[in-house]
Amino acid sequence: MNRVTTWLKANALAVGLTFFGVLLTFLAGHLYNKVMSKVPRPYIAVVVETESVDFPIPAEFFSGFQSMYAGGAAYFETHDGTRVDIRLKEDLDAPEEASRIATELAGDKNCIMVIGNSNSTLTDKSLDIFLRSEDPPAYIWPIATANELITKAHTARDAAVLRMVPSNEAQAAIIQRLTMHLAPRGRVAIFLDDENPFYSTNLSRDIASKIRKEGGKIVIEEVLGQGNSIYPSIQALNSAKSRPDVIVWVGVAH
Repeated sequence: MNRVTTWLKANALAVGLTFFGVLLTFLAGHLYNKVMSKVPRPYIAVVVETESVDFPIPAEFFSGFQSMYAGGAAYFETHDGTRVDIRLKEDLDAPEEASRIATELAGDKNCIMVIGNSNSTLTDKSLDIFLRSEDPPAYIWPIATANELITKAHTARDAAVLRMVPSNEAQAAIIQRLTMHLAPRGRVAIFLDDENPFYSTNLSRDIASKIRKEGGKIVIEEVLGQGNSIYPSIQALNSAKSRPDVIVWVGVAH
């Protein structure tokens, strides 16, 4: 065997080994990615309603949350390189769906935090389920304001709860000052939203209390919504005795 033949065979062997090595590397990488894709990763669940036309805040919140990351990628990496996913859950503005999702998340140990829900009523439903869990995820409220929610969490000694917006009590103080500015006589009508009762009832009670405390008068206090029309109140609104100077609608958006 001459040197040329030996060199060609050696080169062929080297090329073959290189190709085989590249193929093994590719297959190993593919196998690793396939295996790792099935390994559960920690995640944060953002539970909101993103389809509502009347109340776009949850959708705007989620959009802003996602835009924090390059290219809108729904994940971030911790300082040690651990990837934490962000998963969107639609609560559909429905108590039953909020409860179902909360039950699912409470039983998933990979869920380390929940950010939601779309309003105080749904947050109350979810909180009840998390408080019954032995190891609930941390719970951040970007929208809920009802005072009783924090009281309920603290009573149950759940320290992993954070409200990001002012309480109903703080909002009521501002609304009371506004009504006094608009109507010094303080004759106020308050209408509640029956589609979000937990939030609306809680806040309207705080508003009425602060108005009365400052010498104002609540002339009408009624619930409006699909089952309660404003028409029965029209007679009272037109009455000299109960005609308000200011009408306060305690609801989300319509």
